[in-house]
Amino acid sequence: MAFNGTGNTQIHVLRDRPSRIDKPARIVIDKTSSMDCLVRNLSATGALVMVSHPTYLPDRIVVAIPEMGFERAARIKWRRARSIGLTFN
Repeated sequence: MAFNGTGNTQIHVLRDRPSRIDKPARIVIDKTSSMDCLVRNLSATGALVMVSHPTYLPDRIVVAIPEMGFERAARIKWRRARSIGLTFN
């Protein structure tokens, strides 16, 4: 993740290689359901996300990082005990 800009303006540029960001985020499941999470790594094509219960998530979700103004639709590529790998649509 590169941060460029002048003054108080920052432009977030996603790179092909994952960058460690460790940002609090939210997984949106549908209009009434969401879950807190932590985005560990982020790239232009996907993310590594830490979650409490990955088995309860559907295959398609939206991940939002409010601090960065970031929101993307994603597909869960793999699941581990406390993490998921995402591919952005």
